[in-house]
Amino acid sequence: MTSNGRKYHTVPFAPWRVMSADLCDLGQLQNTIHGFVEVDVTVPRACLREHKARTGETLSFTGYVATSWHRQ
Repeated sequence: MTSNGRKYHTVPFAPWRVMSADLCDLGQLQNTIHGFVEVDVTVPRACLREHKARTGETLSFTGYVATSWHRQ
């Protein structure tokens, strides 16, 4: 093919590149808000330590938070 006397060839985007371009377009539509939250985790940490002392089993703090959030 030629365009204005220059030789070129067209190579289609790979599927992952199309998806990446679409994600970039979608990301521009999103309003992102960042914030900081401070939470007192003294009681939950004490509960996890007590559980470990009683049973020897170490529970995940992240799992505890996720479970607590889900129950609300």
